[in-house]
Amino acid sequence: IGFIADTLNAESQRFKGAPTEMVIDQGNKRIIITDTLEHIRKLETWVELLDIRPETRVYPISNVGFTGDSFGDVESAIRDLLTPDAYMQFDYQNYILIVRDLPEVHEDIEEVLSQMDQPPAQIMVQAEILETSADHQFTFGIDYDLSGDLDKAVKDGLFPDIPTGTDPGQDDKFNFHDLRDTFPIFSGGSTGVSIDHLSRHARIQFSAFMSDSTTKLLATPQIYLKNHEEAHIEVGSEVPYLTSNFYGTTV
Repeated sequence: IGFIADTLNAESQRFKGAPTEMVIDQGNKRIIITDTLEHIRKLETWVELLDIRPETRVYPISNVGFTGDSFGDVESAIRDLLTPDAYMQFDYQNYILIVRDLPEVHEDIEEVLSQMDQPPAQIMVQAEILETSADHQFTFGIDYDLSGDLDKAVKDGLFPDIPTGTDPGQDDKFNFHDLRDTFPIFSGGSTGVSIDHLSRHARIQFSAFMSDSTTKLLATPQIYLKNHEEAHIEVGSEVPYLTSNFYGTTV
């Protein structure tokens, strides 16, 4: 009522003639004006515009504190919007804001809360849990067969690991010579390399293998969390174990 009275008093200063008499009844929330009928009609128009019944609204606060703004920041921003006779109360336990003010003020409050009380951004964190081990292996070896006459030794079956290339109806010695013409040979792949050499007196084979198993993928956990929030990921297994209790009596 004080705001309306101040406005009417300022407007009445424009009137010509005797000054307007105004009495404010705070107890009954009334303003008693003594003036000409023409002036009173003009002041009535101002009263109709200003004397709007305040509304009480409750605003739930859902996300303040997660995006950087605190309750104090929101309270300060809203308090600047209120009229002098407004009522505002923050319920910090239930996260609600209670305001009693004019409807147009509530519209401004809703606009402020729409900017400051926004849901926080969410992110997904995906991790790969690896087990690292220094398991480096490199193996190599040389196998060889020696003979004064390797042709005859193979033919007599003294070196069963050396093939003779025998075909039905063909001479063993001839086919062994034909087999020797294909050497040396080389073979390799993901398992290693092997080199074979065959001559009249010796057959030599060199092989090498290398493995490197340094990592093992244990798990790929995923978790959703609010931006700037700390997350904890636990990877492991529960292993049960047996316990026993023994009770005895000595007499």
